[in-house]
Amino acid sequence: MQEKMKNNLQKCRWEKDMTLKQLSISTGVSVSELNKIENNDVKDIYYSTACKIAKALKLPVETVFPY
Repeated sequence: MQEKMKNNLQKCRWEKDMTLKQLSISTGVSVSELNKIENNDVKDIYYSTACKIAKALKLPVETVFPY
């Protein structure tokens, strides 16, 4: 599950041509936390955080974070 989260988040962000900084500004999630999520350095993320990220990317949560 975690590997899919990492790959899809980064892939989705790249497809939207967004930097971590831009995503951070759009979500209120720190660049360091986003980086940890992308690099699989977090055990779990809050659903509310996943929703913020997906909303900023204008994608369904399930697309960015498939389980």
